[in-house]
Amino acid sequence: MPVKGRAVAAIKLGEIYVIPLFLDYTWFIIFALIVWTMGAFAMLAEFPHQPTFTLELIVVVLSALLYSDQS
Repeated sequence: MPVKGRAVAAIKLGEIYVIPLFLDYTWFIIFALIVWTMGAFAMLAEFPHQPTFTLELIVVVLSALLYSDQS
């Protein structure tokens, strides 16, 4: 339960039994930073001749897999 008088800056995903599950908005910022870092630096350095769209798609999928591993 949130503390009385305090706003919850999160998206409610649902509940497991009676435990509420929330996704905090800061995870979107972290996700964007991971995508930007891997796409702009790591992937372009390793695969310079690949199309940018392909590299960004791979980076988004890899970042989503990283997040799915956190649960």
